[in-house]
Amino acid sequence: MARKIKLVLQEIGNFELSLVRITTESIYGKRFTEKRSLNGETLSQISVSLDDFHFLTPKSVNLIYMDDDLLYTSEVVPTDKEGNKLTIIEDMFKSEILLDKVITIDEFFTYNISKTYILESDSDFNQLIEYCNNLLSQNKLLVFTYAYRKTAYPETAILVPQGSNLFVEVGNSFQPLWCKLNVNLPISSEEEEEEEEIDFSQF
Repeated sequence: MARKIKLVLQEIGNFELSLVRITTESIYGKRFTEKRSLNGETLSQISVSLDDFHFLTPKSVNLIYMDDDLLYTSEVVPTDKEGNKLTIIEDMFKSEILLDKVITIDEFFTYNISKTYILESDSDFNQLIEYCNNLLSQNKLLVFTYAYRKTAYPETAILVPQGSNLFVEVGNSFQPLWCKLNVNLPISSEEEEEEEEIDFSQF
């Protein structure tokens, strides 16, 4: 089921929209191999807990953290590798999202896109699409912070209009890397060796 976000654009109003994920599977489909017993019963794969005494049902999640003394703990503080506490961003579905930031088309092409959504709604949001199309004509795009769940590493969501549709491209910006020689390599030119003339008088 698609989750809903609330986008706020001060110039035109509020919009409640559904994020519908677009994947290669939704476009091309996928192959699926079912596992069955000799009697034809459908089998499912499950996980076993660390103590080898408990089984996890399919699609369930089990997170266990242990300290340096291998003791279980439930109080977890997210940090980087240096031990610095990270700022946790709440998921974007809990509050309204103010659309007040833009990027240029040139900046858009520096993003590594990881997810693509199409926005849908039971109510009319043509004003938002028209606004985004007007921005696109100025080589600009609206962006907001993307956090599907609580995270210390949010991504950027970019609103990209295409005709009567509005897509959300999600990713992070990376500056392109250029490789060049930092030393001048000497140009080696070897003189061709002169062929020795054969003295036939010796034969």
